[in-house]
Parts: sequence; structure tokens; C-alpha cells
Amino acid sequence: VDEVWRAHVSTVIVDPSGAAAVNSPFVFARLFTVLRRRFVKLTREACHHFSEGMEEVTSRMFELVDLLQNQVECPFVYLDSEVLLSSQLLEHHKFCIIEMNENFLLYTTKRDAVLQRLEAIKVNLRRSGSLSSSEVLEAPPVRESKDVVLAWNLYRLHFQLLLLFSSYHKMVRVLQTARTLKSVTDLSTSLNEKISEIRAALNACEWKTPQVEAHFANAPDPFMVSRAAAVQSLEDCLRHHQPIQALQYLHLYRRKWFNEMFGASEEDDLGVLLTVCAKALTEGRSNCVMFGQTDLTLESADQKLMIMNMQLLSILKKLDN
Repeated sequence: VDEVWRAHVSTVIVDPSGAAAVNSPFVFARLFTVLRRRFVKLTREACHHFSEGMEEVTSRMFELVDLLQNQVECPFVYLDSEVLLSSQLLEHHKFCIIEMNENFLLYTTKRDAVLQRLEAIKVNLRRSGSLSSSEVLEAPPVRESKDVVLAWNLYRLHFQLLLLFSSYHKMVRVLQTARTLKSVTDLSTSLNEKISEIRAALNACEWKTPQVEAHFANAPDPFMVSRAAAVQSLEDCLRHHQPIQALQYLHLYRRKWFNEMFGASEEDDLGVLLTVCAKALTEGRSNCVMFGQTDLTLESADQKLMIMNMQLLSILKKLDN
């Protein structure tokens, strides 16, 4: 995913047509999903290695993880290259992409710093396991110092993730200005109706309801259909209000075309189906935009992340005193 993002950035910067730029929201959404998953895993592992006296930091970190997992997401955004060109937003979009990429590169640097500190603590723990009881008595101050350094590194990593998400938010705000143009058709209402249907189907799949199991019994052989026919079958399911069947087909097609247009995991389900839906809604049209709704607006997500960041900063400053 990291390499896909880097390749996308390189293409967008030199592409004068806007054909690559229209994919930026989807490519970044997949990147952010993976970064968030890695951050959550890394944070949990780091907190597991904290010694006594770090309980408040651990508690705040877990609250942050919960917020990221359950409330922060990138809304679906669709627009065609005609919108970017007619609204003269392409160059603004490129500047947003450059800023997002700078924040991404800084994030990877800070992530490496956390990994290095975490490994140092693991080495220290392995070393303390081979020390005598008198030597162990001298180890805690060193251990506590390493814990505080690791906590600060985690804080900086979180703050960089916040900056990355905020730069994405900035890109979306820039793109949303196209909605005010008379030449642009806003299909967001139709899209958000589909979002509600697909989310309900995702919840049904999560709980393995009898309705889902009944659909599984009539599954097609993914290796007997072409890519175009596969996409058409998804469009047909969504058009006829059959999102559960669309999800079933999507999972089957993913076996044949893994990590391509059908995604790589269930985390991609919503984005893939909305992309298919957007394609169907805009068939035969141009100058169209769509912005999906989320449970938490980008403004609210930004604000909550910033508040939690300031709370964590306050706790860390107390540890330094």
C-alpha cells in the first residue's frame, strides 16, 4: 500500500489530464486504513511493555486507539477529471497531494523511531532476565527512562498521523468547492442512500445472519467470469438493492483478482462497492461529484484527535517534571 501511494503521488504530479488525480481520495483512504491498523497494533505492543507508573499514559493511548478504530474514517469522494479541469482545481489538488505525501514521509520516520525504542526496551528486558538480583535493583531507573522516551515517540507518531489526516481533510475541502459550480452535477444524495444500504449489509455479514448464508449457497464461480462481467454483476446487485449479494460476489471475485480493483481485505469492501456504485451513477455523464457521509464529520474527527493529543501531551509533560 505504501508503494502504491508513492507511485500515485509521482503520477499525479506530472499528469496534466487529471486522470490520475481523481483516484487520490480512494488511494489515500486505503493507505490511511493500513496506517491506522499498524498504528493501533504498534501502540498496543508499546503499552504492553510500559512499566509501573505509566498507567495514565497507557489509558490515554487506549482511548486514542478506540477513537481511531471506531470513529475516524475517510469519507468516500468521487469526481471526474472534467470537474478538476473545468473548476481549475487540478493544481490546487496537486499541492494538497504534495503536502499529504510530506506528512506521510514524516510519519514513516517517526514510526521507525518508535520501533527502534521499542526494540531497545525488549533488549533491556531480555538482558534483565539474565542479571542477578542485586543487578536488577539498579535496572528500573533506566527502564523508566526508556519508557518515557518511548511514550514521547508514540505521542509524536500520533501527532504526525493527525497532521496526515488533517492534510487529507484539507484536500477534501478543496475538492468540495467544485459543488458550487453550475456546470457540476452533485450526486451525493443518491450515493449516500447506497452507503446506508451497504453499511446495513456489512453489519449483516459481520453477524453471519441466515439471510447472508442463504446467498452464499448460490455463489457463482469467480474463475468463470471476466473482469468486466464481474463489475457488471456488482452494479446489477447494487442497482436492484441487493447489497448482501454484491458483498458475496465481491469476496469471490477478490480470490481471482486479489489486491486489484476488488481490494485486498474486508476493510476495502465499502470503498470498492461505492466505486462501482459511483461508476453506475455517472454512466453517460460528466462533470459529476459525490461526497459520502460518515458517522463523524472530518471537522469533528480532527477536533477529537487534537483534543486527545493535547491531553496526552499534558500527561507526558508531568512525567518529565
